[in-house]
Amino acid sequence: MTDKVVPLGRDPEPQPPVVPSRPKRLQAIAIGGMTSFAIVGFLALLSLFTIGSFSGDTRRYVVIVVVFSAVGFLASASAAVLTAAGNTYESRPERDGD
Repeated sequence: MTDKVVPLGRDPEPQPPVVPSRPKRLQAIAIGGMTSFAIVGFLALLSLFTIGSFSGDTRRYVVIVVVFSAVGFLASASAAVLTAAGNTYESRPERDGD
């Protein structure tokens, strides 16, 4: 029982500083995808609202581009968040025999 008692006044052992890692390749690709989908969606919405009078099926195509951009942006954002979450944990050293 006494081996679990921590004496008072004892300084804790210093921890090594945590160095943040750079974004990995998949995370960088996901961030680039978010950027490109956001720009394409913004330009499509801008053209839809400013021009407005498209002929024929052009209006449908512009709406399809907006929806595709929104879905692509959300997928890229999910990938960026999940890869960032994976980068927050320290990597484990490789074990032999497992």
